[in-house]
Amino acid sequence: MSDGPGSITAGSVSGIASTGEQATNVQYIAAHATVLPAEALLAPEAVAAPAGLVNLPMRPHPFVGREDALRRLGAAAGDAGPLIVQAVHGLGGIGKSTLAARWAGAHSDVYAPIWWITADSPAALDAGLVALATALQPGLSELLPLPVLRERAVQWLAAHDGWLLILDNVTDPGDITTLVARLLRGRIVVTTRRATGWPDFVTLLRLDVLEPDEAILLLTGILARAGAGADTQDAGAVCAELGYLPLAVEQAGAYLAQTGVTARDYLRLLAQQPAQLYR
Repeated sequence: MSDGPGSITAGSVSGIASTGEQATNVQYIAAHATVLPAEALLAPEAVAAPAGLVNLPMRPHPFVGREDALRRLGAAAGDAGPLIVQAVHGLGGIGKSTLAARWAGAHSDVYAPIWWITADSPAALDAGLVALATALQPGLSELLPLPVLRERAVQWLAAHDGWLLILDNVTDPGDITTLVARLLRGRIVVTTRRATGWPDFVTLLRLDVLEPDEAILLLTGILARAGAGADTQDAGAVCAELGYLPLAVEQAGAYLAQTGVTARDYLRLLAQQPAQLYR
């Protein structure tokens, strides 16, 4: 570059170079130059979340029961200030993700944004944070490298309050400790099979199988949506055989709805061909 007032003299530049009173911010990478939009220069604390930013997964099956779990999950909903972290734990198929999605959806007028991340590995957590940064500032998705986008998402969360982050299917508490350590405010709901190994600041909420009447309501609700039905006693026998596990009941309901098999015949098939039906 040439010498002069406000000029920069260098053999090569990597990063942001600004010259003069009306400077244009240009990022030089190797032999290429990328002009960054003004939004890229905003500090994360100055970025406002777009209205209605929610990415909860679809939950097409009916939701039944869980009043006590929903109450416990929402016990700290009105608290402000410090970071709140809760971990819903239980067996696979117990309905942890369904519960978290249900609770979050019912509080869309309380939290903004509401952001769901499948966090079963560090890479998946990073990808979810990158997606959050992109949702907050769509114009940056093609301009900044992924690690920078991830860092912007973490800085945004650290600088704002009133957001809800759902970290779904966390397998190792250590995968999220670095992230959580940088956040001072907001709300995090974790779903996990792990009941131990969590820091003291994490409130644990154990989720169990459905109550018998709730399981029957779930099964008959799935059938009703498909225009089918089942005898309540037979439906109860199916749910009992499946241990009132929500995922197993949902799969049985889908099987009955698709095949037209009665609940009583399903029990007979389950006794004769358990491996096939469970698969």
